[in-house]
Amino acid sequence: MRTIVGMLMILTLLHATTLYGEIYEGEEFELLNNAVITVFGPTNVQLVANENYSIEIESGEYQVITRFYENGTMKYYSKDKITVAGKDMRFDIVVFPIDPQMIDDSDVEIPIPEPPANGGGTRLIKTDIDMVLFIVVLAGLIGILLFFFLKKNERSGSETRTTDLPEKGIIKTSEPEKNYELDEDGKRVLKILSENEGRMIQKELRNIMNFSETKMSLVISELEACGLVKRIKRGRENILKLLK
Repeated sequence: MRTIVGMLMILTLLHATTLYGEIYEGEEFELLNNAVITVFGPTNVQLVANENYSIEIESGEYQVITRFYENGTMKYYSKDKITVAGKDMRFDIVVFPIDPQMIDDSDVEIPIPEPPANGGGTRLIKTDIDMVLFIVVLAGLIGILLFFFLKKNERSGSETRTTDLPEKGIIKTSEPEKNYELDEDGKRVLKILSENEGRMIQKELRNIMNFSETKMSLVISELEACGLVKRIKRGRENILKLLK
């Protein structure tokens, strides 16, 4: 048993890195469906994603090309270079209206995959064989661990069986809605965002507010908790969107 757990931990440390995020169109910053994402690097992956994506890749330098088609014609496009450093990484993708000067011929020649079935989730189109083998081995090890775990619970369950009944007179009620009262900093942030078409880069807002990076992050986190602002992580920058 310990050997199996050790093998699982080693494989996870050596290979598993999750790259994930959401896909936005760059005009209104709305989530995008049926975006074609192609990842080039130590692990090559192609997929079609609805609103968000999540893939398992190795550490290294990657080029991420994202395309969105409408009626068979490319409408939005982006090309990004990222570095994956061995731990789970969030990278939100923002695609912009097509600019012929941005696109290489090799990007256009990439075939258009079919969208995900039932209009949801992420459909993986292509990945390296070594990653497929890793996933198969990992799934097998997880299955073995699950088998031993269920057998152990089955044995302990046959020895003692207890039934938990709800106590009389106890009624669970939903918590009352919280009313958020913003301070002057939060109100000023909302005012500045509304004066800039509802979206800004967090660094630019911090310069206007003359705040430290820590204080700016705390104010934005409070507004996010209130459902007033959406923070989109774009590489090392954060794009802020005012929610209507």
